[in-house]
Amino acid sequence: LFVDASANAVGVGTSSPAKKLSIKGDGGGSQLGIDIHNEGTAAGDDAVISFEAQASREWTMGLDRSSSSFVIAESSTLASNQRLVIDDGGNVLVGKTSQTFAVAGIEFKATNVANFTRDGASPINVNRLTSDGDLTTYHKAGVNIGHIGVANDDLHIGSGGNQSGLRFQATSI
Repeated sequence: LFVDASANAVGVGTSSPAKKLSIKGDGGGSQLGIDIHNEGTAAGDDAVISFEAQASREWTMGLDRSSSSFVIAESSTLASNQRLVIDDGGNVLVGKTSQTFAVAGIEFKATNVANFTRDGASPINVNRLTSDGDLTTYHKAGVNIGHIGVANDDLHIGSGGNQSGLRFQATSI
């Protein structure tokens, strides 16, 4: 442990800390990490790391003890303004705090399902920049069974990876 009092810096494994806290190791086939372990049993006894820049914005990330979820929150605590949650089942929630389909936000389930919920506008926007082709493709057992795409500024719905199918040739439908 090295303390550079003139720079208000601490080095662990180094005598020349590059930041306020520098931790260095020699590898050797073992992990180098920080262990944050809160042994408390009260509801707010979370294990967290907080970030703040000139008191203008604060972010906190860590293990929410009450839900056993990893949370990134735009707040001084994990309990409010949750922006990303990885729950103990492996589900990822973005902009929402529950797996309720009717709640706005994005959900990637551990069962390989994605839900996008939004009020007042389209929940999914797909943009093909310049060339014609597929916007989305659909597969069953790894085989392409259909697509939605654009050709000459027209929307088409096709099957089997070809241009056959339903085509809309108008500026509006």
